[in-house]
Amino acid sequence: MKQKIYQWNDISSEFGENLIVGNGGSIAVDQKSFSYSSLYKRAGKRGFINEDVKLVFDEFSKEYRDFEFVMGNLLVADHVNKCLDKEYNRRKNDVRKAYLDVRGSLIKTVRDTHPSTDETWSKLERVGFFVMHFKNIFYLNYDLLLYWATLSQSTKSTHKFSDSFKALVSDEASDGHSLWEMHGDFKQSNETSNTKIYYPHGSLMLYRTKVGNLERKISLPTANQLEKLEKFWRENEATPLFICEGSTLEKTRRISRSKYLSMVLDDALPSINKSLVIYGWSLGSQDKHIIEKLQGTPLQKVAVSIHKGDKSCSKIADEMNTVHSRLASIKPGIDVLFFDAQSPGCWCH
Repeated sequence: MKQKIYQWNDISSEFGENLIVGNGGSIAVDQKSFSYSSLYKRAGKRGFINEDVKLVFDEFSKEYRDFEFVMGNLLVADHVNKCLDKEYNRRKNDVRKAYLDVRGSLIKTVRDTHPSTDETWSKLERVGFFVMHFKNIFYLNYDLLLYWATLSQSTKSTHKFSDSFKALVSDEASDGHSLWEMHGDFKQSNETSNTKIYYPHGSLMLYRTKVGNLERKISLPTANQLEKLEKFWRENEATPLFICEGSTLEKTRRISRSKYLSMVLDDALPSINKSLVIYGWSLGSQDKHIIEKLQGTPLQKVAVSIHKGDKSCSKIADEMNTVHSRLASIKPGIDVLFFDAQSPGCWCH
């Protein structure tokens, strides 16, 4: 089936409701930083995984090598040890040391992987202008690029972005960061924002408090604050809340342990209505849990980005046919359009 590839500006007037962004969105902003699909592999390549850390991953998460899952289990174990042993000495305890080693590896890897705003700001300004034309954004990536992009619009327009973390916990930190908790739930929300942002797989900004009792967001007053975010991780009993590895079953299992992620999956995604833009997301089997939530929606029309690069015409056609088949299996008769991922006015271009 031959499909036309449009320029974004040719079809943009037909789409303004919902946007899903996958890893291709991050790669478009900084290919060097986000070409690694696995944080663990990146950590190993850069020498941030020592033998002790490797043994911990072999025990807790041998197949998917998930930092968040491992750190959460170690924190619980550390808390139980402290409760049961009155003479518990954290500094000499192997569980505590394992937690600190894993957390240290994650911090080093994120710092090594994530670009600064100085490197990406011009592209992020274009992303900010692009996303403000949508009512709902579902950002599947763990990075801070979308957050920074929304900050780029704060001094240029009155457009409001929200992410349901509206209850202020603290804004008195010496480094200027603020802590937020969720306010109500998605179905009962009375927010007056122009654009709502959801993180189906979490984000570096989101974290669990000690032993996962609360889920919060750390926000910073200026965009170039990655070092302060890392400092917060080091100095607090905080486990970052994000999922970037694993099969759809593994991701669903971990999502079910989070109130916020569960609400995004079960409440926000099924509320998608009529039109949808997909940028940088292949609708792969590892995200079947996301795809399934689209089945019960009244979705009628989808625009999907295609990165042509140096691909042959046959390879591009195969990719388009695969995506079309997957969407048609979700919603028979759905109208699917394709657009050039690098066309002017689209995402960071």
